[in-house]
Amino acid sequence: MSADTSRETPGREEILRRFEIWLDTALAPEPPPEGLDTGLLSAIAANGEEDSGSGDQGGDSYTLWAAMTALTQEARRMRVLPASAMRCAPRAN
Repeated sequence: MSADTSRETPGREEILRRFEIWLDTALAPEPPPEGLDTGLLSAIAANGEEDSGSGDQGGDSYTLWAAMTALTQEARRMRVLPASAMRCAPRAN
């Protein structure tokens, strides 16, 4: 045996035990975020249950990316337009 094997590698049972602990932790339900109304959370949960049987989730990643791009551009316009309106406004004499 060499000096590098002083630390024993875990066996199959140990690996499975660690994976089981990790999986249980990952799949455990999380508490709801603080500050959200319980009515809002229940409405979101109810909407998710209604959509789960239809097969159509209402969009794909392309649709989501397009919506995010449009939202970003709208936010930029909202910042730029007031500034440009002030520059173009007539000056009072």
